[in-house]
Amino acid sequence: MSTNGIARIKYYKGQMLTVRDFDEQQEYHRQKQQHLLRRFPFGIIGGLKVTCAPKKDDDPNDFDGFLIEKGLAVNQEGNEIVVSEIGFKVPLTEFDPEKPYLSLVYFEDEGFVGNELSDSNQKHNRIREGFDRDRMWNAAPNIASSITVALVTLAKGKDTGAKCEDFVVKHEDDEGGPRIRIDARVVDTEQIARGAVTEEKIKNGAVGTNQLADDAVTLAKIADNAVGTAQLVDDAVTLAKIADNAVGTNQIVDDAVTLAKIADNAVGTTQLVDDAVTLAKIADNAVGTNQIVDDAVTEAKIADNAVGTTQLVDDAVTLAKIADNAVGTNQIVDDAVTEAKIADNAVGTTQLVDDAVTLAKIADNAVGTNQIVDDAVTEAKIADNAVGTNQLVDHAVTQAKIADNAVGTDHIQDGAVNLAKLANEVKEKFAPRTGWVRLPFLPLKFAGDPEFEHSTTSSTSPATTGATGIMAIPAPVGATKVINIRIAGAENATGIEFILYRGGANGEVELSRQTIVGLPSPFDKQFPVDAKIDASNDNLSLQIKAAGTSKIGYLAVEFA
Repeated sequence: MSTNGIARIKYYKGQMLTVRDFDEQQEYHRQKQQHLLRRFPFGIIGGLKVTCAPKKDDDPNDFDGFLIEKGLAVNQEGNEIVVSEIGFKVPLTEFDPEKPYLSLVYFEDEGFVGNELSDSNQKHNRIREGFDRDRMWNAAPNIASSITVALVTLAKGKDTGAKCEDFVVKHEDDEGGPRIRIDARVVDTEQIARGAVTEEKIKNGAVGTNQLADDAVTLAKIADNAVGTAQLVDDAVTLAKIADNAVGTNQIVDDAVTLAKIADNAVGTTQLVDDAVTLAKIADNAVGTNQIVDDAVTEAKIADNAVGTTQLVDDAVTLAKIADNAVGTNQIVDDAVTEAKIADNAVGTTQLVDDAVTLAKIADNAVGTNQIVDDAVTEAKIADNAVGTNQLVDHAVTQAKIADNAVGTDHIQDGAVNLAKLANEVKEKFAPRTGWVRLPFLPLKFAGDPEFEHSTTSSTSPATTGATGIMAIPAPVGATKVINIRIAGAENATGIEFILYRGGANGEVELSRQTIVGLPSPFDKQFPVDAKIDASNDNLSLQIKAAGTSKIGYLAVEFA
């Protein structure tokens, strides 16, 4: 059996346990905790502040003394020293000028808890962990395993002390002496080796504007990929802090430059190395109007395809921010320029390189009236077939927006100018017809079924039994709904069923199904339909089947 390490009790049924077993079990846990605490520097973890507290008038047992507030410390052996909630008061009379350092030393003593009448041979049954009441004053701080909490001196001009005003309690030596209080896990400057503060050693948000001298951060000072979002305090990077051409692609961690990290107007043309700002370097929505100096973003500063929709805050690209001819086809990611990204009147003729606006560069419905400066869209600015229906917001192209002779046949995609794209005054010339459409009953027969005979309400020709037929119903231009259907004839012996379809003879979508029974002869019946139709689809059909002998003269359809 190995003798290395520490051992704990292994229990089993019927085991007899003695005092030694319980002592060893406690010692096991104490050693585990001490091993862990010795991993860290000793000192004060929290609390243990010292003040001079006068005697309370309403407490006859109280006295003038130095009050150690509640707190926790760990000594060099890994033992915890705890001062309880009420604190601990040391009498002023114990002060010795030769031993001015008030300290705590770990100490254990035994005691008894239980019924004092139960046994005349009582033994201690508790071990209390605390601090040694008789070893609280030292000539120097933190001697051996002691934890010093304060330095007590006599006030200026005092040779002895009897009241609180006669003493000064210090937590730091302001005269260059040794450290009084040692905080656990705290490292001072002298503990840090040169070159030890790497990116991993800098706490997130630890370096702000005040820590950097103006123009101190040059390109040579920044290691490649050394600066990430977490290392920058929000708004810490001001224009004064960045030397000209100090920031290149290699110095910026991908997506490190968020909107919060850039002070307003902090980045100008001279601070950016040409082509340094690639798409990967800009966090989504990181660049707004305030972060860009007017005319700072020239074509040379933007790497090809570096600016996409997510990199631009809505309405950030104003007319003042774009240098003349700074944005060409290569600088714009396909579909990046949405309507929300373009400030009203931000794009004029001088901002567009000739033929830069291709169809792929314009997101659907991205260009509205407000985004186009009057007369900015000349023929040279529009690539052939660059503007389709999806790229134009309805009613966006007004007469003022189009320069004379700017739009030729080559610039308009086939079928791009639909009804929604026309101005109201043009639509009025092509207003849709609505109302009733009356048609004679001339159906096509189905193969194998009897054929209908055409008749009028006054006809006396023989009726057809069980006939089936279908006929086309022409819808007026622009009609969107069928309101009513009306059927009239000379005879309806058993019943007539009719079905209204959208589509041709085969019937694509059924719109309404009605049955005519129990009508006197001759008959004239109107039925509500209320069926929506496609304004661009003028092809309807009506299928009619007679159960018995029927004579039909005409039908009419009401459109809206």
